[in-house]
Amino acid sequence: MREVAGPRLREEPQARPREAAAPAAGLLGTGQRLRRARGAVRLEFNRYPDRVARSAHIPREILLAFYKDDYRRLRPLVGPDVALVFHDQFELEAWNELLPTERYDNVVIDTHQYLNFSEWGFERYDLDEYLARLGEFSERVRDAARYHPVMVGEWSIANHSPLKKSFGERDRRLFNRALADAQIEAWDQGIGGCYWSYRVDDPRRSEWSLRTCVAKGWVDMHCGTGDR
Repeated sequence: MREVAGPRLREEPQARPREAAAPAAGLLGTGQRLRRARGAVRLEFNRYPDRVARSAHIPREILLAFYKDDYRRLRPLVGPDVALVFHDQFELEAWNELLPTERYDNVVIDTHQYLNFSEWGFERYDLDEYLARLGEFSERVRDAARYHPVMVGEWSIANHSPLKKSFGERDRRLFNRALADAQIEAWDQGIGGCYWSYRVDDPRRSEWSLRTCVAKGWVDMHCGTGDR
């Protein structure tokens, strides 16, 4: 199966403006706007800590009722050929019984699987440990996909391995490439996945940038597609 992000991803050429205009005064770049927004959130939290809190966990029964109501309302509107996508609430196996296929047809389960959030129990943080964990992911996706198609809606090669500090350019490329290939093969047990995210300009977070990963040879978008 082909990775959802796809090897054909490329930047669309920008249309040439009819008239060259000077940038509007005070126009901020995306990075600067985001930094200001984060600063405003931190300021609000520091000033009013009692007003800012993490959202509470949504009980499964509430989410299930929401999904079922969505399905009931949307299916007649979009028809039987349009897939309806529901997030798994980080409980991938639970939806096999909660949304039985005989009543909820053409439903895709969206799951988010991140290496850097699944390093529990690691001792060495070496490639063998990561590949073993990805083997577990692959089995979970394959088992769940027997009931509904599974899409890994978010994944990346980002990880906390301390070994990276000692890697040269070649070793880092081989390490990251192995992680990426194993993940793409695992997600192909379902209908593929979407890398998070396409572009990150911060060089300290280059593993989160698909464009950078492809340019550096860390991710091969043909892996798992049979195009090699």
